[in-house]
Amino acid sequence: MALGTETFTVDNLVSATKPIITRTGVLASGASVVRGQVLKNTAGEFTSCLTTEDPNTIALQTVDASGGAEAIEYIVEGSVLESEVTYNTGTAAEYREALRSFGIITE
Repeated sequence: MALGTETFTVDNLVSATKPIITRTGVLASGASVVRGQVLKNTAGEFTSCLTTEDPNTIALQTVDASGGAEAIEYIVEGSVLESEVTYNTGTAAEYREALRSFGIITE
């Protein structure tokens, strides 16, 4: 059983430094996120993360779950372009080390 999908496609979010590994999870009902947005995991479902909360990952796709929980692909490990990440209520500096602890490098 594979732990995730390794992706080598470089674009405006994914950098060429370290390929990303992704997984699919659940975006909580009522949440809406954009590609590149910092997320937190609460009880097995993802929502956007505020600076006062602990980030877990970055959304790899835009998903609107306002009508009910939806599947979402997210980054488990790899490098992304810091300037393309949506930090919600904070800045890159406020999230950088916490994301690094999960294996996500912002550059």
